[in-house]
Amino acid sequence: VAPAAGPTPLAAALAAGALDCVRLCIDANADVERVGDSGLSPLAVAARAGNSACARLLLEAGAEVNRATADGQTALHAACEAGHVETVALLIAANASLDQKRGTGGTALTIASRYCHGEVVSLLLARGAGIEQLQKEAVLEHRAIVAEASQAEAELALATATTSEEAMRRALNAMQLRLVEESEARFRAERLWRYHASRG
Repeated sequence: VAPAAGPTPLAAALAAGALDCVRLCIDANADVERVGDSGLSPLAVAARAGNSACARLLLEAGAEVNRATADGQTALHAACEAGHVETVALLIAANASLDQKRGTGGTALTIASRYCHGEVVSLLLARGAGIEQLQKEAVLEHRAIVAEASQAEAELALATATTSEEAMRRALNAMQLRLVEESEARFRAERLWRYHASRG
């Protein structure tokens, strides 16, 4: 579906959260799949805003629940990232795929856990989302961060050898950033495992 040239009446109504206007647009046969300037479908826009009432209207009008953007983001991904439990439940009830991956990485469960939305994580697990994929992606993320940190250390050593103060400063900042990212990744993983252990 080609992006719209500027906001459509339906897109404007969704941006304003105007349920009655959304209903009028649908009754006037507005295209519920037409992608807006953001690259998101109307359903994904409603999901990102946590507007379950508008999302329900769009689904009833035939919006495809698993339609993805160019980078693979679906309405469920958008709702999980924002932590909208009610909207996530609505989309799952409409047969949203729990296993579909966003192009930039992650299933709905991975995205919800990354943003520490505990209620959404619990809901996804209760509806059958597989934690094995989350574990696998956490390991891959950790390895990537460690590899980047090692590269930063190598750059620091090279900068030290060339005695360039500016190069040393840039390399040191890069290494510190990688270490912070690694620490945050470990914190997210530990928090998630403690959460599930407490419910075990």
